[in-house]
Amino acid sequence: MMLLIVVMSLAAFWLMLTLDEWFIRLWVGPDFFAGQQVLILALIIMVQQTITRTGVFFLNAKGIARPLSFAAMVEAGLNLTLSIWLGYKLGMSGILLGTIIAAMLTSFWYVPFLLRKHLEISWMDSLVRPIIGPTLGISAVGIGLYLLVQKLDTIPVFNHWLWFLPIGAVVSLLMGIFVWVVYLRKTLGEYVPLRFRRYLLVQS
Repeated sequence: MMLLIVVMSLAAFWLMLTLDEWFIRLWVGPDFFAGQQVLILALIIMVQQTITRTGVFFLNAKGIARPLSFAAMVEAGLNLTLSIWLGYKLGMSGILLGTIIAAMLTSFWYVPFLLRKHLEISWMDSLVRPIIGPTLGISAVGIGLYLLVQKLDTIPVFNHWLWFLPIGAVVSLLMGIFVWVVYLRKTLGEYVPLRFRRYLLVQS
């Protein structure tokens, strides 16, 4: 479950980073885009919260609530303090950065620690395989797709919905194929109906 959540959130991160500015410019105009820095920070929060909340779900199912409540209060206090201070210094980017730092100092490491302690999961199974490995692999592909779309975006003829829609579909398909073949096929392949396994490269 953690592998699935991490892979899907990272794929969403890179697809949104790749296509969001282009989409907003076509939909409402460039003046409504907050900037790549704000977008990146917001997407980092999305990935952080998705991964952390998945771990919290498993801990709650195990009946572990008190340490999580304490960590949540500490994180909330840090988040408020850092967001106000950094927001005053850096604006919107500072508020988002404060949220990221607060999570990094608390839940983002504490939840995996509790998972390993109470569910007896090794570091390899709780950190390396479901988080670090997919992060590196998907980020490598995501950077390539991002650079490709940025290159196409500089060509005036492509600055139109008739090009954005098929290019966005192809980029999403390429990312989907990669994450399925490399990370999800073995894990989720057994749930694929037999008649579709040949098309999804799943061994029967």
